[in-house]
Amino acid sequence: MRCYPHERLWRERTAVKILHVYPDYDHMGSLERRILLLCEQCQALPDMELIVACTEGGQLQYALERLGIATIGLYSPDCFKNPHLRALDLKSYWQAKQIADNIQPDLVHVHAGGAENLIWRLLGLPTVLTLHGYSSLSSKVAPLSPIKRSVDALFRTLFCWSARWMNGVTCVSWAEVERLSQEGYIPDDKPVHIIPSGLPMATFQATIAKNRFLYDPTHLMPDYTPGDPVIAWIGRLEPEKQPDLFLALARQLSASFPKAWWLLIGEGSLKTALEEHVHGEPIPRLLMPGFLPVDSVLAFSSVLVHTPKAAGFGMVVLQAMAAGVPVASFPLGGVCDLLEKMSECLTPSSSLLDLATTVRALLSLNAEARVQLSAAMIRHASQHYDADKLLLQWLGLYQQMLEGDS
Repeated sequence: MRCYPHERLWRERTAVKILHVYPDYDHMGSLERRILLLCEQCQALPDMELIVACTEGGQLQYALERLGIATIGLYSPDCFKNPHLRALDLKSYWQAKQIADNIQPDLVHVHAGGAENLIWRLLGLPTVLTLHGYSSLSSKVAPLSPIKRSVDALFRTLFCWSARWMNGVTCVSWAEVERLSQEGYIPDDKPVHIIPSGLPMATFQATIAKNRFLYDPTHLMPDYTPGDPVIAWIGRLEPEKQPDLFLALARQLSASFPKAWWLLIGEGSLKTALEEHVHGEPIPRLLMPGFLPVDSVLAFSSVLVHTPKAAGFGMVVLQAMAAGVPVASFPLGGVCDLLEKMSECLTPSSSLLDLATTVRALLSLNAEARVQLSAAMIRHASQHYDADKLLLQWLGLYQQMLEGDS
């Protein structure tokens, strides 16, 4: 893909007005943080005006406004809480027309959504569509009735048809492109731009270094002594993330590593059930403290465990790599791209047995091997996933769309 230095980006334009649109789920997951980072980077460019339309009163809107980024609250009716069903809501089309008339953007960048995104093209606006992991619904409807599966197939057809008319389509990984193509969400002949998620590496790594110097792990783990292994799982406590596998892993390995601490970090619908399970059958040195900042946890972690059912990218894996923390992950989706040069971090399969074998091997690394693996992870993350480098790819894509080259 062509990339342009931002000082030449808009050529004869004095400024470009870009509208980001995201009918979100009102939580701050990796997708929302990705949008937030991109908007924060673009806001710093002197020749760009940025407006974000997102769900009224949502966490993303609040975070954007704290950064001084202009937002527009999207109408979110109770009957269409799932953004994939917005195509049925005529009021969302009317609101989009109002936004376009009032803002008059030069380009629209939509995140998720479906056939309703065609309204921006019908209004004559260059439009970029970014597909994310949960754009796919097929895994959620498999056990449902034939009628619901038929409805889902119809929405996938509409989604695919609307994607064909977008000026540009992007995904975070080739694995995600392949999966969405197989499930009928992307036309086979539609070019897709791969722009992965990234981190502001210098800032993130400086924060990790500061936390390692200042943070006292005994605040969380009272009996902690330097050298104790700390195995962490970080994410939303939801069925698709499979946090229960981490409990099973801790139970299986705790006898082999009696000094190890096991940290299940996060909040979600499964938290109460998991707490009850641990209360009934205690696991030595296992803690469930709820939400904690990722950079604080990684600062003293020995291994990060990653166990989702599917992974379009794996932001927490990238964060661990940038911090130099070895990862034990199932070989899924974009995570395989992230860890392509660190095969010892990928389990042979998505089984508890292979996960335990991989974690055991990582915990058993000698000091020299651990330093080499940590350095390789930091180097790979910095070279390929620095947010400043990826911003140039976004700006290059925007330039193509504004020039009518899709």
